[in-house]
Amino acid sequence: MTHMLSSFIFVYSIFIIMGLCKEYVLYNGAETVVGTSYYDQEWISDLCESEGMVAASIESADENLDAKSVCAALTNGRCWISLVREEGSDQDDWKWINYPLNDAAYINEYSDDGGAPHEACMVLRVDRNGTWLDYPCGGSGADAHSLLCEEAPLHLIVDGAWDYNGDNKGPECHSNDDTHGIAENYKGNEIGVRCCNGNNIDSPAITPEPCLSAVTWFDAKQYCLSNGLQLCTQSQLEYIRPSDDLPNAASTGCNFDAYHIWTQDICV
Repeated sequence: MTHMLSSFIFVYSIFIIMGLCKEYVLYNGAETVVGTSYYDQEWISDLCESEGMVAASIESADENLDAKSVCAALTNGRCWISLVREEGSDQDDWKWINYPLNDAAYINEYSDDGGAPHEACMVLRVDRNGTWLDYPCGGSGADAHSLLCEEAPLHLIVDGAWDYNGDNKGPECHSNDDTHGIAENYKGNEIGVRCCNGNNIDSPAITPEPCLSAVTWFDAKQYCLSNGLQLCTQSQLEYIRPSDDLPNAASTGCNFDAYHIWTQDICV
């Protein structure tokens, strides 16, 4: 995807605030970034992930204070966050870009100035005491702002779906760049990809084709998104189906029942 970068400098002039669980990061470029059209949103996660970060989500008032402190380092005190809505969606149907099937649980006070539906991205504004304002994601005449990312946390992998003869080694915490787990079972220690359609605990686990294993968390997340899905949670993968008394992720293709599987869960 082509992105319009207004003298964006990929130099590690970085401001970091230690939040309760997150480290928000702001690249202090001379200018800022903006998409190419009203609904061009992929650049938000693409740019963060190109530097080993993830797109910034803000899920509590305390996190918003931390994000505001980072954005305050900017001259105009404005930065993109990863809250977006799709073209044609309800005006208040905001979702975090990494998990587009989940409704955002926390939405700070924000101002809608009547520009909807074209204003499909969100900006945190320090000059408005950290409240949020919806903006066009890009296009002719769109404003450019700095981009808020967060340090990529460790994510949880689970060891397949079935416990063959006690061979299941349990969950592990891993860097997002890892492609293999630590413990080995009879299938080895590669980390595979399963996806879920929604956030209900009984949402079926799906293994898109072609089957992917030995991949990073970033690649696994993107593969699910490209198939209209998202990474499953640990609870979803381990949920026991009443219909056959098997884990939710069992028998979903690619012979992954004894592989490590990436989840969207953050290790705490």
